[in-house]
Amino acid sequence: MTKRTAIRVESIPEVRERIRHAIAQERGFATETKAQAREFLNQVRAEAEAIDSLRAERERLGLSLADIEARCGMTRSAINKLENHRTKNPTLDTLRRYAAALGMRLEVSVSKAMP
Repeated sequence: MTKRTAIRVESIPEVRERIRHAIAQERGFATETKAQAREFLNQVRAEAEAIDSLRAERERLGLSLADIEARCGMTRSAINKLENHRTKNPTLDTLRRYAAALGMRLEVSVSKAMP
């Protein structure tokens, strides 16, 4: 039987430094990913709030889905899906047309991304 020689990885400075670097890099990726997820969620919330505002204005004005359909050419089904957040990615044109049907204007802004 041969005797095994154990090498302690922790005792090799180059390996320890590479491990430290890999851990730091992984933490950086996690931080960046969390920031991207927060930004995405903020965008989704802003879109949902805009759609909720449109629906609230439609209801405040006492307009039915049929009224909006006649004003902007969207089907009642499409309007219902939009208002209930079942439209996965509404276009700006869709939101603009809906807002115009309510006598409103859709405003879009662009800002510098946060690092």
